[in-house]
Amino acid sequence: IMSVDHNLQLRRAILPMLKAEPVIASLTGGRVYSESPASLPDFPFIRYGNSDGTPTEWSCAEGSENAITVHVFSREPGTDECARLRKAVVRALDQKTRQLEVDPDTGSSATAVDIRVTFLPALFRDSDDVAAWHGVVNVAATVAEDF
Repeated sequence: IMSVDHNLQLRRAILPMLKAEPVIASLTGGRVYSESPASLPDFPFIRYGNSDGTPTEWSCAEGSENAITVHVFSREPGTDECARLRKAVVRALDQKTRQLEVDPDTGSSATAVDIRVTFLPALFRDSDDVAAWHGVVNVAATVAEDF
């Protein structure tokens, strides 16, 4: 199996999917970050978390299996806003397929043939900010190299 890393391409595909979801757009005002914001952002916001991939080979193609986390943060009293954002992340990503951008270093192209939400843990208080709620959406993405 040839090791192929699709993490950068997946992030670049998933961020616009999140920003395009109407509830996310209206609640966050576009505050969807690829990494931790440089300074304290306005709440609510969404942050793309970790992304890890494992090279995979099938009978007809090579690619990767990827585990991704998406974090949602809210400071509203109670969990409603954080729960709505978490549900919107699920709507934006679950059971989707996306063509990934061409790898600028190798010229190879790949498709996220299956993006799915794997489980939704309960919302919890954000340990860094007692007034904040934090939710996590765990996503699995199967990526196949195009041929």
